[in-house]
Parts: sequence; C-alpha cells; structure tokens
Amino acid sequence: MADIDYHLRSQVSQLTSLVNQLDQGLVAVSAQVTGVEATQRDTRDSLQKLRDDFQAFVHSSQLADALQRAETRIGVILDRIEHDFGHHKVVRRTTVGLLQAFDTGLVSEESVRSVSDELMIQTPRYWLAPALVALAAWSSDDRELCERAVTEAFRRSPGRTSLLFALILRRQNRQAAAVRWLLHYLRAQDPTALGREFAVILESVAQGAFGPAGRELLRTVLDEWLELLLEGDQAVAAQVQRWRAEVEAHRAKSAKEDFPRLAAVSPQWPALESVLGAAEAHRALLEKYIRLTSQENRPSHRLEDLVDDILDRLVSEYDNEELPLRRDLAYNEAVVAHDGDTAAARKAADADATSLEEKLDYLTVQSASALNPAAIGVSTATQRLAVGACRDWFRQAHAEFSRDYRLHIPGTVEAVFQPSTTSARRPSDCRAGPARSPRPWTNWKSR
Repeated sequence: MADIDYHLRSQVSQLTSLVNQLDQGLVAVSAQVTGVEATQRDTRDSLQKLRDDFQAFVHSSQLADALQRAETRIGVILDRIEHDFGHHKVVRRTTVGLLQAFDTGLVSEESVRSVSDELMIQTPRYWLAPALVALAAWSSDDRELCERAVTEAFRRSPGRTSLLFALILRRQNRQAAAVRWLLHYLRAQDPTALGREFAVILESVAQGAFGPAGRELLRTVLDEWLELLLEGDQAVAAQVQRWRAEVEAHRAKSAKEDFPRLAAVSPQWPALESVLGAAEAHRALLEKYIRLTSQENRPSHRLEDLVDDILDRLVSEYDNEELPLRRDLAYNEAVVAHDGDTAAARKAADADATSLEEKLDYLTVQSASALNPAAIGVSTATQRLAVGACRDWFRQAHAEFSRDYRLHIPGTVEAVFQPSTTSARRPSDCRAGPARSPRPWTNWKSR
C-alpha cells in the first residue's frame, strides 16, 4: 500500500505541475492576446487617422482647385465686361461731367456738341448716348434736336430717361418740371415688375432729392403700392424667406474650435455642432446691424452735389445685357469669399440673385436694398431705411430660424472616453448616463 500511495502521490504531483504549466501558458497567451488587441486597436486608430487625413487632404485640394478656378473666372468675366460694356463708362462719366461743366461755364458749346456727337456714334444702342446729345442741344438752345434726342432716349429706356431728366431738372432747381417727369415715370410703372433703375427712387427718398412736393408724391404712390402688394400672402412669404436666408448665412461654419473636448467625446456632436453653429448667428447678426445703424450719414448741403451722387447711381446701373455676366461674377466672387466652398457659395449667390434680376416687385426692391445695397446700387442711408421698412419680415424670419434650430437641441448628451491603459475599463463602461440638466451641453459652454 505504501508503494501504491507513493506512486499515486507522484502522479498527482506531476499532474499538478502540468496544470501549473498550463495555467502559466494561458496567462502568457492571455497577455499575447491583450497585446494583439492593443496592436489591432492602434492599427485601427492609425488607419482611421490616415483615412481622416486623406479625406481632409482631398477636401482641401477640392477647395483649393475651386478657389483657383473662381479667381481665374473672375478675371475672364471682368475682361469681357470691360470689352463689351467698357465704352458705356465713358458715356456715364461724360454725362455727370457735362452737368458740372455747365455749372462752371468752362466748356464751350462746340466742345460739348462734339463730345456728345462722338459718343452717340460710338455707343449706338446705349440709352444714355442720345440723352447726352439732348443735354448738349439744351445747352445750345437747339429745341428741335433736343426733343428728337429725348424721344430716342425715351424709346430705348423709358424709365431711366424719365428719372434722368427729373433729376437734371431738380438739379437746376426747376422743381415743378422735375415733379412732372417723376409723375410721368411713376404712372408708367407696374409695382410687381419694376426696372432696376427704381432703386434710384429709394435713394431719392432717403436723400430728399425731389424736395417737399416730390417727397409727398413718392409717399402717396409708394404707400398705395405697399398696400396693394401686402394683400397677397405669397409676396410676404417670399420676403420672409429672403430674410431667412440672410439669417442662415450668418451661421458659424464650425463650432469645433470653441468646443474641442466636447467634439472629441460626444456621440451627439454632429447635432450639437449644428445647433451651436446656428446659435452663433445671433451674435453675427447683431454685430452687423449695429454697425449699420451706427454709421453716420453726412449728406451734402449743396443740391447739385446731392443730385450728382444719385445721378451717378442711375447712369452706372448695369444694363440688362450685362446681368448674366454679373450673376456669374457674383457666384465666383462668393466662391472666393467662402474659400472654395462651392455649396456655400451657391447658397449665398442664390440668396442675392434677386438683386440681379431684370424686373423686381416693390417689396423685393426694398429687401434687396437692405440685404445687398451694392448690387442694386443704393447708399448706406437707403439701406438703413430699407431695413426699417423690412423689420416685420426680418423679425418673423429670425423667430422661425430660432424656433427651428432649438427644436433640434439633444435632450441627452453622452461622453465616451477612451481607456488610457490596458487595464482601464472598456469604452462602453465609461459611457455617462443622462445628465441631470435638460440641456446638459450648457454645462460646458452655453449659448
């Protein structure tokens, strides 16, 4: 029995040794598996980073290419505008210069007639050329030529010609005749399809260019148009939509710089970024319109200077033939302004596209004067008046914008933290539950 007991004990000892070796092997295998998991995780992270870097490079390359194409296209468009319409600039400068020459009496009638005749020959289809001939004939008391030239200018552009002579007569302090031309212009207008020159009317209202009689006439007519157009819900909705686009344009492109840690750990970051970017629009809008309202307007005390400024705006207005090029130019300039982001540029260009249409309704003229005064050709003073006239649409658009983005605020924000060591808990074990606050993201930084 002793031999048997010894043998059994020896076998048990050997078995125990084998079990211990097996346990040590399992520990080694477990360590190797843990190492492989860490290596796989590092490899996966490296591949993800490489993928992100490659996508960022592709996106950056696309932006750079779009930016370069836009800059090249801008140069081509400007050259074409100069080639096709550059001669119009000479007529524009000459018209206002001719009026100022009449004031000083330093130019002879022969010189005026010679210049006007030459420009009439060089720009045969431009409406301002026969108007310039009419001014030259007027200065030399050639009534027959003056009437024929006025008739030709009116045939080419009734609206611009009426406004031009209304302003010229007002400049000469012939107020009754100026108001007659103004009335003639207003009676011929359709408030649902106004020409681009109508912006000059808003400029005249802002500057008081037509005196008390003209101001009263304009107030009566414009109030009638406003009452007529506001009867349709679609017209009002269209203006609210334009102002909504203005508010949307002030969204922040990205909130990641302000909230880098939140962007790194929160699965809800895409929704949060959209909300935070929308919230930034309030500050940008406030800064823009505070600057606008705080700008000081210093109108000239001389009637001639005041009217000359408005005449400059009238005669420098783009012709309808030039508008397609101007639209293309506006889009490419938007691409440059957005650093090659074609989607954002198209959205911005579409929002301002109404200011480059041939015909606009009166409500749209008001909105365009407030939103894009440079494109429609009005001053900052007119822009301020237009913003005031559009305040109800602006208020409604802002309220709808605020309501819509606030509806998308996540009710719960989670944070997922990556383990710092191999012995740390898994990411799923570090997931935070719902925060106590109904808007937990405000604990990091509120808007």
